[in-house]
Amino acid sequence: MYQDYYPDANLSDLVDLFFSIRRTGTKQSESAVDLIVPDGTLGLLFVHRGNLRRSSLQGNTQLLEDSYFFGQKTKSVYYEFNPLQLDIFGLKLKAGALMKLFGVSPEEITDTLVPAHAVLGQKFGDLQARLATTSDTLGRKRVLETFLLHTQQERNDKDRLLDAILKHIKQVRGNTSVSELTSHFQVGYKRLERLFKTYTGLTPKQFCRIIRFNATLYYQRRVETLTDLAYSAGYFDQMHFIKEVKNITDLSPSQFYKDIGQGIAPQHRRHIASKYA
Repeated sequence: MYQDYYPDANLSDLVDLFFSIRRTGTKQSESAVDLIVPDGTLGLLFVHRGNLRRSSLQGNTQLLEDSYFFGQKTKSVYYEFNPLQLDIFGLKLKAGALMKLFGVSPEEITDTLVPAHAVLGQKFGDLQARLATTSDTLGRKRVLETFLLHTQQERNDKDRLLDAILKHIKQVRGNTSVSELTSHFQVGYKRLERLFKTYTGLTPKQFCRIIRFNATLYYQRRVETLTDLAYSAGYFDQMHFIKEVKNITDLSPSQFYKDIGQGIAPQHRRHIASKYA
């Protein structure tokens, strides 16, 4: 049902991956429900056929039947997939990519999604028209890659500073503080906060928390207990670890790390883990 595809090398610093979700079922088929965790990305979702539901941990539900930009997530969301005909295509952009590609800040779409045309305007109309004439996944990927290659803007000093900071945060697997970042990169607190909100839609602290949480999916297969997992990932103690996992997933660590789901969630988690190998 779910497949992902890596981007062209020329887009690898902007695009995390492309993905396709296709399903052909009967009326007797059960819907698939997956918990999708924050992973430091945002992106585009094209619902070509069928529909799906996105629900927040608070129970707010949206029926998705069109094309959308989804923002960074600070908390997990549930996706429920229609058991009948389903044809979805999309891409996940790396942190900062929306600003670098389109000059649009993702700050207003954090923890939500909005119709794609509201973000891109006429540019999106042209892209949607080209995608509508292409039914195979690799063809859609080529269309979207061509569009992105012609859209990306020249890098500036802010882009380069952000890239250096994001790379550092990933290298230390989120185990840093805002004060350490300001000192290491010789940048003021307000400037750092403004840079992150404008480019990623998150504060530096939120982004680090997500990256550290993501790293637990890498360590999970390398430790035997949840206590070992907490310390390996850099949490202060077990209570800190429990609080963070609960805040992000609304589940206890024993629930979250035991039940990885049956639909797209396992592949999603494996992809996150692979980033920290």
